[in-house]
Amino acid sequence: MAWSQPQFHIVTKIKQALLNDDKLKKVIELCLTNKPHDPHYMLYDGLLYWNGRLVIPDDLSLKQQIVHECHNSLVGGHAGYTRTLARVTAQFHWQGMHKFIKDYVQTCLVCQRVKTATIAPTGLLQPLPIPD
Repeated sequence: MAWSQPQFHIVTKIKQALLNDDKLKKVIELCLTNKPHDPHYMLYDGLLYWNGRLVIPDDLSLKQQIVHECHNSLVGGHAGYTRTLARVTAQFHWQGMHKFIKDYVQTCLVCQRVKTATIAPTGLLQPLPIPD
């Protein structure tokens, strides 16, 4: 009987980036000594978790790859800021995540070309009738 499960390449990238991030390296050391400064941090299989979500180090390419998969993929479908944020925050955590995702979605070329504004175009001001 064989057991198979998907292996993600991003996990190895995250492990390598965790070793290069000085701030998270200190958090990992505290978790190894069972004295984390925040009880929500947990270390499992060489990965750092916060409230059950995988902590992403300060690596621009990793963040872009994660948001790209949640926003641009066939599953993501360029769903906009709110849905992309919900998909990313369900599994990942990093400082400044909301701003990063908002900037990413606002600069998405496909979204800019395809999606239209949902507000009515403003016209010229119309004067109010003069009361009798």
